[in-house]
Amino acid sequence: MNQELINFISNELKTGKSQDVIRNELMQSGWKEEDINNVFQNLNNQNSQAGSSSFFSKFLSQDPKRYYPTISSALPQSPNRLWAIPLLGGLIKYIIIIPVAIELYFLYLFNFILMLINPFSVLVRGKYVNFAYVFNIGLMRLTMKISFFLFGITDKYPGFSFNINDNFSLDIPFPEKPNKVFAIPIFGIIIRTVFLIPFNIFTGVVSMAVVIGGIIASFPVLFTGKYPQIIYELVIDQLRLSQASFAYANGLSDTYPSFYISFKNKIIKIILILITIIVVGFPIFSLAFTFQNFSKIFQNSNKYNTSTPKIYPKGSNGSNNYSPTITDKTANWKIYTNTKVGYQFKFPDRYDGPRISNSPPVSATGTEEKGVIIGDTQSDFYMLYVFPFVGTIEELRRTRKNDYGYPPLGGWEDSKDIAIEEQTLHSNNIEGLFASVTYTNPQIRLITPHPGRSIFFLGKNRAFVLYGWSSRSKDELPQMFSTFKFTQYDPPVTDITPTISSSPTNCPSGLRNCQQKPSSGSCPTQSPFVCTSGSQQICCENPQ
Repeated sequence: MNQELINFISNELKTGKSQDVIRNELMQSGWKEEDINNVFQNLNNQNSQAGSSSFFSKFLSQDPKRYYPTISSALPQSPNRLWAIPLLGGLIKYIIIIPVAIELYFLYLFNFILMLINPFSVLVRGKYVNFAYVFNIGLMRLTMKISFFLFGITDKYPGFSFNINDNFSLDIPFPEKPNKVFAIPIFGIIIRTVFLIPFNIFTGVVSMAVVIGGIIASFPVLFTGKYPQIIYELVIDQLRLSQASFAYANGLSDTYPSFYISFKNKIIKIILILITIIVVGFPIFSLAFTFQNFSKIFQNSNKYNTSTPKIYPKGSNGSNNYSPTITDKTANWKIYTNTKVGYQFKFPDRYDGPRISNSPPVSATGTEEKGVIIGDTQSDFYMLYVFPFVGTIEELRRTRKNDYGYPPLGGWEDSKDIAIEEQTLHSNNIEGLFASVTYTNPQIRLITPHPGRSIFFLGKNRAFVLYGWSSRSKDELPQMFSTFKFTQYDPPVTDITPTISSSPTNCPSGLRNCQQKPSSGSCPTQSPFVCTSGSQQICCENPQ
């Protein structure tokens, strides 16, 4: 055995070159492939005897038993610059390769049939079907020709034949003693497929790096006429990995394939692989994160989707005496009390305390005059709007004011895009109008995932609009309204427009339950509004 050849191969292996690359370089220099393979075999035996057969080294070795198939090729010397034109060259290649790709599709379907038939021969006869071996080798070679053409290793059209008429080759030994355990029908295929999962993930990452590298390689080919050595090595590694996976899955080898790739110029290759992981991994991570959030929302929806209070249609006879029942879940909800206006209600305990702003976050103090925000996400929150108002609930609902929330697209009116459903609620002597929007326009449904729902009600000379932007608002809005109640509050005289009465015993227009103001200076709860009549003051109730 030639010592010069041994020393050369040993030194080249230390630089990180793969056996295929070294073999190709030596064969181009005139060395015989048989002599080269003998040196590789001798070096692998020495490494094995030296104790280099640890668990990880086995799967990263270049032992011919694991490092298969054998690929011989050469770095392209004069690649066609036409194919290197960005976008155009690749587009033309992918268009003209379509007929071969169609053939390849049907060939792989036939390969699947062979995968089901060949194990019976192995299991019964202990022999691999010769036709299956020839077919699989041919299929691997056709795949090699297509890959080399697409990535610019060759400019020759791959054609439809299994034969290779170019300066590269692919071989793998005939399996003389296939393992009968892997030949157990169905079971063997499942076991091999499961074993290949980590290998195929690694192969997929390298394949994506080759795609990115192929795009990068087009520029030096276009401007210098030279194919980058680094990209060439990656293409060879990717082809060997993918074909090794195919060979193992089809029983051409029962030895788990090696993960080894050439790490000459390893920094650039590592950078390419890291870029690939980021490019591919970020969308996958985003989808997984989104799916996780939707799962949590669904779980919470089940958790809080308790029995819904009955709601009677607006205007139905006998419905005005109905009060929604507070469920066991609402009994454990958090409470917000407003001492400024004088009201109180409960909200789901999955939320933090109410706020008056989310950007920046400002917590509510219970003295707000314009309402509060419940929740701090863009997909699950409620808002209570409070503002001075004189009129009926129906007038409030039809008033498109910018200061009371999110009316649906088109407003709270039926149109060609939306349909409004109205229902009347009664709770704690408060009447509310529950309005729900159904979007009939598919384009609107795409940009507004949740139906628009609000409850309109009046009190304290103010309008209240409880708005929900949540998948649970259909149930939770009525439940929140069922806990709403007004508390005692004496507004300043400056908040009231005095009404002159001709007589203390007669109520001014629009007021009722008038009585003389007590000497204590405070009006009773049932008639809290101060009016004047001449030199006297009276206490009246505003029915609104």
